[in-house]
Amino acid sequence: MRARRLSPNTVNTRFKNVRSFYDYLRRTGVIAVNPAADIKISEVALAGRTVLTLDELGAMWDASDGVERIIVGLAGLCSVRRSELREARVKDLHSRSGMTALAIPARAGSMNDLGFVTLPDLLAVEMDRYLEGRRTGFLLRAVRGDAGSGVALTYINQVVKRVGRRAGPPFPVTTLALTQTLRYLALENRFSYVSVVRTASHGSVLLRNEMIRDLDLPAEEHASVRLGRMLAARSSVDEEMLLRAEYLLSDRSQHPSASTMVASATLERALREATRACGISVSKKEPTLGTYGSLLRSSDLISVGQLRTIDRILGFRNHAAHGWFELVSRDDAEWILHEARALIAELRTIQTADLPAARAP
Repeated sequence: MRARRLSPNTVNTRFKNVRSFYDYLRRTGVIAVNPAADIKISEVALAGRTVLTLDELGAMWDASDGVERIIVGLAGLCSVRRSELREARVKDLHSRSGMTALAIPARAGSMNDLGFVTLPDLLAVEMDRYLEGRRTGFLLRAVRGDAGSGVALTYINQVVKRVGRRAGPPFPVTTLALTQTLRYLALENRFSYVSVVRTASHGSVLLRNEMIRDLDLPAEEHASVRLGRMLAARSSVDEEMLLRAEYLLSDRSQHPSASTMVASATLERALREATRACGISVSKKEPTLGTYGSLLRSSDLISVGQLRTIDRILGFRNHAAHGWFELVSRDDAEWILHEARALIAELRTIQTADLPAARAP
């Protein structure tokens, strides 16, 4: 399909259709296993549009300075539109909860009832440097002519295009593309949608629909699955902690090692409790996942395959704990979560079984 020059989104869609077809056959009993389940989709910018990746946005930030950096920061990091940039005044800057915010009066009472946007720290620092103590007038002052006048929309467009050429994205950067970048990166990185609306308002309905439609959302992250697991977690510490591990994994700003540590620690807790419930003594001073797994295996309470799974999870946990982060991928963390949940469910079964009959002498 790539040789036929089909777009990455088209290729992804066709693979999704193939997976769905075989999944239907599996559900209806025609086949036992979905042969397309392991096909991975390509990581592409949503809808293949001209919005910036995080690296491209970083390149524009690095390629700018002074008023250019203020424009790139407000448009790219805060999704402030051209007209809002032109109308912004120094007096609109204020402090909220110890952070710098920019009031945008035109938004108040409409799609964004807050009427302000909070500046990230690195932009707030640049803002102070740019203003040099100035407290009145337009935020962006004209470079030529009357120093007290604001800038024109064409000037903002020219700045964005000029910085874009220096930064080198594979397409001409427009102000619209820059202001749309926050929404796309936010959804790709699983920001809270509330935080997106509070920063950028809802924006175009058509663009939002396109963005949501083309975002690949694993079944594990669907709201129905999350809510169901929250319900189950009310009476289970293990489920609560596994849910927290899922949250860490869904947050793309977190390394998969964070989820791995929580999931493996939850599994160790479950193994420890199962060992205690089965009346198995632990002589090792500092037992590990492998210790508990071996003791349960020696009592014929878990299988050889389950013991191997526990040992493999222990390996990933050690990588994460000792800083070998490059050895723990997102796929690894997803596997650990799935296997930890299955093992914990099995351990619950063991604890409720007829233990004296089940355990070998």
